[in-house]
Amino acid sequence: DDNNYYCYEIADSRIDRQLQFDSYQELCAYAKRHTDKYGPYTLFMDGRNEGIKIRSLLLVGITGSGKSYALMGLIAQLQNWPISPVIYYADPKGSDIAVLGGSLAPERTADDIDGIIDLLRQFYGSMLARKAEMRDKLSGKLGADFTDFRLPAYIFLFDEFAAFQASISRDKKRRDEVEELLRNVILMGRQLGFYMWIAMQKSDSSDIPTAIRDNLPLKICLGNSPSTTLMTVFGRSADLPSRHWGKGQGLIYCDGITAAPRPVSFPTLNFDIFGGLTSSVQGSDSTD
Repeated sequence: DDNNYYCYEIADSRIDRQLQFDSYQELCAYAKRHTDKYGPYTLFMDGRNEGIKIRSLLLVGITGSGKSYALMGLIAQLQNWPISPVIYYADPKGSDIAVLGGSLAPERTADDIDGIIDLLRQFYGSMLARKAEMRDKLSGKLGADFTDFRLPAYIFLFDEFAAFQASISRDKKRRDEVEELLRNVILMGRQLGFYMWIAMQKSDSSDIPTAIRDNLPLKICLGNSPSTTLMTVFGRSADLPSRHWGKGQGLIYCDGITAAPRPVSFPTLNFDIFGGLTSSVQGSDSTD
């Protein structure tokens, strides 16, 4: 910080920091220990990338890179937070996330273009309501945010965003409305506790508006992506850690935490994560 030293971060690629869970209960127990240690609004990826406070996220990964499992593992963590978040599920291809959302929160799940836009409007409306609710609370606390008042986080999980963007690209009115909603949530949502999680296979400007992509503070690229994808995600393709990435492995960059993109590994899940997520909710419903 005083500009008198060079600081190097050295990672040994022979050391595998990837976590492994053999049951849903094992993952839940680890997630609870993690929030006890780091706080109620934090996430982990592996033994090195942990204690990461909730942020808006860009998750990029080619087919077979483990993107869907990474998302489901993150959802499992969210379900074990002391203060349960409110998650919205948007998946224009109607694949894993749409099916999961339909089981966990059908009233906050959409897989068609009009339904997703309506869901975005609802999410934005909830953010404005939170803003009004917090206005008086924030007046006496400089630098405070939603965590100081133990309010639930709101997360809009948007899978296969490129497919959605392609569907609305010719309708300027709808495209402009969606971009404005997304941009406002990303720029205003941090203090209020509202976050966009955008998942896609590549992040060219034709797939996601540059102004939105560049303002997402947490960026993860899984798998062996081409240099053009790395350039759009991280703003560079040279000087990145180079190795053959396995499933669920790649690079992470987080504003305020990592000085440069560094290796990340999502947990290996040796169990039916979908079954674990849905049965846990059904079990809690039956006991209420």
